[in-house]
Parts: sequence; C-alpha cells; structure tokens
Amino acid sequence: MNLYSFAYALITVLLLAFMGWGSLAKLKNDVRQHEDYHRREHQSANDDIDRYTR
Repeated sequence: MNLYSFAYALITVLLLAFMGWGSLAKLKNDVRQHEDYHRREHQSANDDIDRYTR
C-alpha cells in the first residue's frame, strides 16, 4: 500500500508541475498578444497622423 501512495503522490506532483508550466506559458502568450495589439494600435494611429499631415 505504501508504494501506491508514493505513486499517486508522484503523479499528483507531476500533474501540478505541468499545470503550472502550462499556465505560465499561457500567461506569457497573453502578455505578448496584449503588447502586439497595443503596438499595432499605436502604429495605426501614427500612420493615420502621417496620412493626414501629408
């Protein structure tokens, strides 16, 4: 019975580790998408200003 408890504990630790890794990857991706969106919006505003002032 002790080996089964150890196996389940190991599986739980590995599952938690992969869930943490996945959530960090998702967070990093969300931050990158947010920065790209604002960079595009800023570039679009600058392009509009350039077109208007020409």
